[in-house]
Amino acid sequence: MLQLGAWALQLTSCWLLLMALGLGSHAGLGAAAAVLFAVNVTAVIPATPANIGVFQAACVAVLAGVYHVSTPEAIAYGIVLQAVEITTALIMGLPALLNEGLSWRDVRLRTIHATPVRLPALPDPLRVAVRDER
Repeated sequence: MLQLGAWALQLTSCWLLLMALGLGSHAGLGAAAAVLFAVNVTAVIPATPANIGVFQAACVAVLAGVYHVSTPEAIAYGIVLQAVEITTALIMGLPALLNEGLSWRDVRLRTIHATPVRLPALPDPLRVAVRDER
């Protein structure tokens, strides 16, 4: 239930940003929902850190492709929307970290320790067989 509320809040912010940038005449609540869907779909497979570039491309695909918003305006919308989302995540996430008793250093250390282990390459089976025969 809380997730539905979070999506409704995100949808509202997407729509309000469209209105604030003067794109309301081209795109309305349906466009905001389409943008929200597109950026969430692209977030499934992160291609770049923080999905920068891919996020804006999703906004352009929806706004320019379907709602005929100019490409520069759609890119600007994508940049501002991502900045709003990142700022909101930081503003709401930092108090949650502190509430859990974690510091930024703790989060960083956990991230470093969670990196994948690099294993050496397996030996070539033909070379091992030749060595065993000697």
